[in-house]
Amino acid sequence: MKIKRIETRSFAISKKAEKELLEKAERKSLSRTLEGIGHKEEVEVKKSYLPLARFAVSRPEMVQKGVLSTETTYETRENYFYVDLSTLDLYYVGARKMGAPDIKTYDLLTKIIDLPDETLELLGELMKGVWLYYDEVSKSSARQLMTLGLIKKFKEKWRAVFSAVWSELGPEEKGIMVKDRVKVSYKLPPFRDEGFNLSAHLREIDTIVEEYSKDSIHFSTEKIEHMLSLLFQADVCIDEVVFLPYIQGIYVREEEKEKITPRKHFPVAFFGESPEAEPQAPDDIREGVKLKPIALATEIGKDWGIPVEVATINFSDVADMEGVKEQINEAIVYPLTNPKLAKEFGKKGGGSILLYGPPGCAKSYIARATVGECGVQFFNVNISDLMAKGAETEAKSLHDVFQDAQKEAPSIIFFDEIDAIGGRRAATMEYAEKMEIDQFLMEMDGVDSLGKDILIIAATNVPWNMDPALRRSVRFTKHIFVPPPNTAARIGIFKIHTKDKPLAEDIDFDKLAELTEDYAASDLKAICDRATEIVWKKALGGESRRKVTMEDFLKSIEEQESSLKPWFKQAQKELRESGEKEIFSGFAEYILKYGGGVDEAKKPEIDFLDVGDMDDVKEEIRKTVVYPLARPDLAEEFKKEAESILLYGPPGCGKTYIARATAGECDVSFFNVNITDIVSKEFGESERNIVEIFERASRNIPAILFFDEIDAIGGRRELTSGTERRLINVFLTQMDGFKENKGLVVMAATNSPWMIDPALRRAGRFTRQLLISRPDLNARMEIFGVHIKNKPVAGDINLGNLAELTSSYSSSDIKTICDRAAEIPWKEALDGMKDRKITMDDFIETIKNTKSSLAPWYNLAKKQLSSSGEKEQYTELFEDMDKFEKGYMSGGTLRETVKIERERFGDGKIRNLKREKEILEKKIEIAKAKYHKGEIDENVFRDIINDYEKQLIDVELNLAELEEDRGGD
Repeated sequence: MKIKRIETRSFAISKKAEKELLEKAERKSLSRTLEGIGHKEEVEVKKSYLPLARFAVSRPEMVQKGVLSTETTYETRENYFYVDLSTLDLYYVGARKMGAPDIKTYDLLTKIIDLPDETLELLGELMKGVWLYYDEVSKSSARQLMTLGLIKKFKEKWRAVFSAVWSELGPEEKGIMVKDRVKVSYKLPPFRDEGFNLSAHLREIDTIVEEYSKDSIHFSTEKIEHMLSLLFQADVCIDEVVFLPYIQGIYVREEEKEKITPRKHFPVAFFGESPEAEPQAPDDIREGVKLKPIALATEIGKDWGIPVEVATINFSDVADMEGVKEQINEAIVYPLTNPKLAKEFGKKGGGSILLYGPPGCAKSYIARATVGECGVQFFNVNISDLMAKGAETEAKSLHDVFQDAQKEAPSIIFFDEIDAIGGRRAATMEYAEKMEIDQFLMEMDGVDSLGKDILIIAATNVPWNMDPALRRSVRFTKHIFVPPPNTAARIGIFKIHTKDKPLAEDIDFDKLAELTEDYAASDLKAICDRATEIVWKKALGGESRRKVTMEDFLKSIEEQESSLKPWFKQAQKELRESGEKEIFSGFAEYILKYGGGVDEAKKPEIDFLDVGDMDDVKEEIRKTVVYPLARPDLAEEFKKEAESILLYGPPGCGKTYIARATAGECDVSFFNVNITDIVSKEFGESERNIVEIFERASRNIPAILFFDEIDAIGGRRELTSGTERRLINVFLTQMDGFKENKGLVVMAATNSPWMIDPALRRAGRFTRQLLISRPDLNARMEIFGVHIKNKPVAGDINLGNLAELTSSYSSSDIKTICDRAAEIPWKEALDGMKDRKITMDDFIETIKNTKSSLAPWYNLAKKQLSSSGEKEQYTELFEDMDKFEKGYMSGGTLRETVKIERERFGDGKIRNLKREKEILEKKIEIAKAKYHKGEIDENVFRDIINDYEKQLIDVELNLAELEEDRGGD
């Protein structure tokens, strides 16, 4: 894509002229309605701007010195021509009518746009005011122009008359032959006519009125330049784009659905009788918003491609990244915008710069902003398009791009994803692939040798994959790292992408930036678009219009995952294998910080207030971890360091939860490492993963690094193989090394502490070991309260009784009970019964049918602990096992409690039978409705009814017996 930045202006709108034209449109509509009595007509008023390209056209013209002198010289004559880029009309200001200029249009360019150059050259020659002999010009070109009515063939009159007289006087003599001639028949004012220069008659300003729309661009400025140069045999270049306002009344006859679109009218402010005269009063000019330059983009290598108007941006549109912008200013912008000064100090305006960094973090955006700062021609080369053409065609296309850039210097060539064409050359490469790189290197060297102001910018996400030859002297010698957006940049990006959106007053940009710490710039734009779309869709659905709120943004963030997460993990592996970590140290810092083979660093939203009971455990963690991290100054004074902690106990009892709550209590990052993040089948990969996990956590301090199921990687070495032993040794080494980093705390969890290598439990490693047992009565009450908080529960729920019923259950078991209890009324509602809330009876029924997940673990754990020889190390756990066994195996506790609860709240079976009766009655009603509608025939209907009625009789009999036993309750 070739992008050209063009300055813009507009012709001022006169308030008076605008008012008169709008009134005229209404009067015209009324007049047309009266003409067709009974046919009502409405007027649709269109207010818009035409994009007129202003071309500076200059050519040498012959000038004769003196009246009698035969000496002639040539002087350069210049004029300005305005061409409508939406219709290709050529504009002209003619004689004044009632004091206002008469703005005319000529359709000459529309007629000749498809003609070959040879034909245009012939027309240009004739437009000088000369005639040519028909037999001396191209017949095909002449016929084309005559068909279009642009030229005509004729004989000179006096020669034709003389030839006829001669033939009469001397019949024996041959007549004088009169040749056919051709001349222009299209009436166009001469080249010098000032009427072509609209700015000499209409007032130009640098603002635009927002309520006016803008017509689209449909024609290539380069094609127009080419046509004008042939027509006037002159040098042509585009000067600027000037927007011409117009008003158009479109008349619609409702009955016939007929639309009549008359000519455009221009509510412009004009100068007096001469350019030197006073213009219209300033207070008659409509004010508007400041115009920005536009950028016209056309496809590279495509002749006269229709340009696409793209937004022009500069460094003010790039949030933060001041360091990056300053480097680009020094290397690119200043030399190109101050060429004389640059030459004086030997500063070259060309060269090559490599932008590298994560995807979606604005490398291409910054390159475009650089064009906005410089205002030079920009060639945006799509590597994938080049590669799709094949090696030979690709090489030629590359050469053409560099050649075009040389012609239009100063210019910038931008290659995105340069590694796709400039990747490392290897012996396994095919010849065509090597040829691509060689061609690119040759073109770069050629540009450097020319010494022209041609700058090459390239971007890549994987600089370590680029061929080293591209990074040597005179090639990409300047490397600029474009990092992920920091907090200030994210705030700026949110503001940039929401500046034109209807925002509510509750938008907290600081909070949005905090919630999107590891997001790319492109992700943030997607969040802004999605938040706006929420409101837009609701408005389309008929809801009242409203502004975009903070809640919309929060919902968008939940739905938009960071695109950097998976990329960082892959990049970490590639960077490690490339061996170029030190060359791209800045980039490596980010990759190792975010992609070290472990879940992203997040500050948990829970703290100790969200942990039910366990006061002793929480206090121990506060003393060991929270206080040293939260008050590092006080910890330094009293030489108190945070210690690593091993959490152990039965599964599903909240070890991971309390570790996350610890990080939330400290307000630090939390890394949750699973066994899958570490173990790999490749030799040495698991050990490397351990090292990188510790390294990444160290780069995000203060942080808590949590290893779940630590026994899987830290098991007893005497029971493991050589590979597993190496992994344990590496882990022990990292544990010893992490203490040097005072902002990092290691926590781990296991269900089998006796299976951990004793070396992990010595001083300086997991010296603190805390038992996280099954929840006690108070904790179970709180857990039930947490999991029913957002569920529709009845008023008969007794948390104390539920806690008593679940003394042998884990925290995860209680969550399962709450979920299953909620399913009972939900399924009833799906079966057509009345909606109801979750009752105590639903919970009792669920508890009765849900076994504790802890019983198997306690049975196996007691045997393993007894045989491990470490019973004395875990006396607290062994005592807990005894308590569980006595409580669980004593029998009768659960059954008696269920019986008491049933008597208190009514027999669940009676309730179930009543519900079953309601369901059967509902099904009978549905079957009857289908029969009456003809959806089922009589035989099928009778079979269904008989089956349902038999079931209903059985239910009613069982219900009657149970109610009789309960005294008819």
